[in-house]
Amino acid sequence: MEKWLIGAIAAVFLLSACSEETSKGTGSSTEEKEKTENVEKKEEASGNSVQQKEESTQDKPVATATSSVSEKVVLEDDQKQLGGEGYSDIVGVNMTLSEKDRSVMVDGDTVYIYFFFKGKFYVSVCENGKWIEKDKEIPVNLSKNVSARTVYENRILEVKQDNKDQEFVLHTFDKNGDNIKEVVIGDSRVNVEYKILETSKGDALYIDGNQEIVLLADPTKKYPFKDDENIFTEGRNYVDLDNNEMFSVNYSEGPLEGKKVNIESGKPEYAEPGKQMIWGIGNAQEFAGASTKNSLYFYETFEGDTMVYLYNKETLASSGVEDSATVKMLSEKNSWDSVQAGEYLYLYEFVPFENQSSVHIAKFTYSE
Repeated sequence: MEKWLIGAIAAVFLLSACSEETSKGTGSSTEEKEKTENVEKKEEASGNSVQQKEESTQDKPVATATSSVSEKVVLEDDQKQLGGEGYSDIVGVNMTLSEKDRSVMVDGDTVYIYFFFKGKFYVSVCENGKWIEKDKEIPVNLSKNVSARTVYENRILEVKQDNKDQEFVLHTFDKNGDNIKEVVIGDSRVNVEYKILETSKGDALYIDGNQEIVLLADPTKKYPFKDDENIFTEGRNYVDLDNNEMFSVNYSEGPLEGKKVNIESGKPEYAEPGKQMIWGIGNAQEFAGASTKNSLYFYETFEGDTMVYLYNKETLASSGVEDSATVKMLSEKNSWDSVQAGEYLYLYEFVPFENQSSVHIAKFTYSE
């Protein structure tokens, strides 16, 4: 498992909207900044936190981005009901699955829905617009007495704790739910901060002080990661591993603000010696935690219409309304979540549709 900014586009963002004993890794006070349920899913991936530093931004420069980006968002597909019917025959239309208990994975023209229901774990598969499998049980051997358990695409991450230590157990399986394996991908003392970071190569686990992140898709792959100021605790993050940058978007009250960190040196970007650069994003509702080659995706919902924008990674300037794309949300409240597959961004929501438990999914790309 944005928020993954700008003064001149303030007119664009006039409106702010912007387990089982477990959560998407709960227990961290850094998660109290969440504003929406979508934020909760991604942000719950924090562990027991160290005390957060309270910083005043009064003595820090705030950049107001005004220039436009060259890329334009394109809505390529909008499926009000994925597969033309409900995704499950066992989940009732009035039953709500917690965000930590479900996830969506896209591979080409195939969409995989993973979910927990009544203590068991399942997958439903939609291929080329038709359901080819529903409610296939994946017999994962879950741990007992865990402090957190969350689904990340075709992965389940559990955090096991005793009085002093915590262990991170990753359950892996192929897309169809076969070849189930279990591997310990990290451990620490219980008072050490941890978080799931969205990266250009998929979700990754970061344990504070380890100076590396571990990919959930392939835990044998680890990447150097430094963050001297613990900026990763401040909001939703997106890590560009190719360019060694982390973008962090806070969710404190008021307009969103963004920071950049060089993950090789661990240093945030400075406007001048000793003063962190802070970008004013405005009142955009949500960071999608995804990117194009040059930009980051944000979106905002007002009266059921969701507009998707791009922000340039260098200037953090918005593409503006003229280069955005709009999709109609089906839920009565903001219930979007997001996943990226290659060049495509997918916004999806679990909603009742024609008296069936359904998935609404919208596919976005970009043009230059």
